[in-house]
This record gives sequence, C-alpha cells and structure tokens, in this order.
Amino acid sequence: MDINLLSTMKYKVWKAIAYEITQIIIQEKPSLATNWIIKKIREYCLNDWIEYKTAATMKDVDKQIEAFRQELDLISIKNCYQIIEHPSDGSRAQELLGGPLEIKSAWSNHKRAEY
Repeated sequence: MDINLLSTMKYKVWKAIAYEITQIIIQEKPSLATNWIIKKIREYCLNDWIEYKTAATMKDVDKQIEAFRQELDLISIKNCYQIIEHPSDGSRAQELLGGPLEIKSAWSNHKRAEY
C-alpha cells in the first residue's frame, strides 16, 4: 500500500487493508473464500478497497501521462532541426571522414552559405 495515497484518501485505510488481507488469505487457502467471517469482512470493506484501488490506478495513470508528455517534448525537440550530409569534394580527407555536414533549424529560413 502506497503511503502517498493516504494523504488524499477518500476511504478508510483499515478497511482497504482488511480487504487486501482477506485476498492474501484466500490466495493461501482458497477454501476460506466460503468462510462467513471472510465473506462479511470483504462485503463490509469492498467500497473502501475500490476507492483505494481507484486512487492507486489514477496515480499510476498520472505517472504514465507525465512520462508520455516528456517523451513528446523530446520528440518535438529532435524534430526541430535537420542534419544534411553533403557529398565529399574528392579530397583524401573528405573521402576518409565524409563530406561537410549542415544542420538546419526548422525555425530558420536562411540559405546555406557556399564554402
């Protein structure tokens, strides 16, 4: 259970914990799923557990949205310039290293200066 979810909770923590404990108990011993005490605990705590799970899911969705926004920002930064590789002029150095490179920004309309 995430501690940060406790600060904005609209549910009773102990009920959510009790429901989680009943889930663990049922996983360990499935025959207890039909026990009347376990059934009553689950019935009594279900709404608070749903609120907890909803809050946890929404927090995870918020993290994913933030990561997606950061990724979009990086993509837009990468697409703001263009790298152009020109052919070599035939010299030995440019044959080894390649021709001149030109970097153009998307926001600039200047023409390339001839060397």
